[in-house]
Amino acid sequence: MKLYQYAQRKTDSMLYQSYHFNTILSQTGDVKINYISLAPYDYAPKTEATIPKLLLIISGEGWIANSEGRIYVNFGEAVFWKAGEYVEFGSADGMTCISIEGFEISPDTWLQVLHKGTTSS
Repeated sequence: MKLYQYAQRKTDSMLYQSYHFNTILSQTGDVKINYISLAPYDYAPKTEATIPKLLLIISGEGWIANSEGRIYVNFGEAVFWKAGEYVEFGSADGMTCISIEGFEISPDTWLQVLHKGTTSS
């Protein structure tokens, strides 16, 4: 048995806050799993998903953005982006997530679809 720490090993600076991003598993492009911890008023800036990405909110709450505005997300919810879609998310109170990236991700098989509207950003 081995013990590992993953919560705050690597820090990337975003504006005035720090946001923690740690790869948990990455194997030659098949699947990549990351731990993401956002401090209050922190966000992950807009980037393009190069491969499908599933974001699982494991604590806290926050928002994701699309061209229509923001959608608020909470603990127990997940967000899926197809390759080519823009990814941006953040939190006013802090949020912890697990990100899973891979070509064969199909959340419709296992997860219940939520229908939430957007609010203007």
